[in-house]
Amino acid sequence: MLAVTKFGGSSLSNATQFSKVKNIVLSDPKRQIVVCSALGKRDKSDTKITDLLYILHAHLKFSVPYQDIWTMLYDRFTGVQNELGIDYDIKSDLDALKNELNKSISEEYLVSRGEYLTSKLMAAYLGYHWVDAKDLLRYNYDGKLDEQLTERNVNLAFSKYGKIVVPGFYGAYPNGSVKLLSRGGSDVTGAILAKDIIDYGIEKLGFDPDSWVFELTDAIIGDNYPYPDRILTHIEEVVKQYLVQEMKYDTEKGGEFDIFAVEGGTAAMCYIFDSMKANGLMNEGDKI
Repeated sequence: MLAVTKFGGSSLSNATQFSKVKNIVLSDPKRQIVVCSALGKRDKSDTKITDLLYILHAHLKFSVPYQDIWTMLYDRFTGVQNELGIDYDIKSDLDALKNELNKSISEEYLVSRGEYLTSKLMAAYLGYHWVDAKDLLRYNYDGKLDEQLTERNVNLAFSKYGKIVVPGFYGAYPNGSVKLLSRGGSDVTGAILAKDIIDYGIEKLGFDPDSWVFELTDAIIGDNYPYPDRILTHIEEVVKQYLVQEMKYDTEKGGEFDIFAVEGGTAAMCYIFDSMKANGLMNEGDKI
């Protein structure tokens, strides 16, 4: 099963939070698409990167000195990079952005650089491939999402790179210019990417739409534990296809195979031991 994980600004506010996110993502191989908001508040008195960028744009627009604000932005990003030793030359990207600063710079473009830079940091930290949201989420000039083009872009990126990090909060118009989403836009990005999970089950694996969505929802609630003995029906098929892909298994040469996927390693061991005992291969008191 493919999982899209989205992390808000509070979850990405400093190096400690970055480390927590890395542990969360790498603890589950299903988490292959990560959506990032911009660095958030470190404490109640702090200012979000997004808000700093809005303020920076206002200073530029009205020709107000902005060096102090730029220094705050620069120090936030380089601080995370230096503290974690992330192998990404963020200073070059920051210098390039500073060279673009002028009173006519697009507010949408400038504000989107918060997610842009944060997600680049996270991609390098995770060892995932970074994909720009403007190359995935495409909008018409009326502001409506071009669902077909977006879905095609997402599928191409995922099939090409596998594990990807995507900045939230923005997409692009047909001419490539940045379209900023409303506040909470990173949630929208995550939802758009998650839609492809549903489409994959329906279009690629032939699942009944209602049954597939119900199972996904039911699985998230987690109310089945400790039953059933094996993972849910549709999820098991997704896991099987994942194994075929990762093991480079040739079904034409090797034929089809079945899996008995259980909900955890402990359950797997219990079932194996129970089966060995039932078939006379183990007796009570035997040690392994």
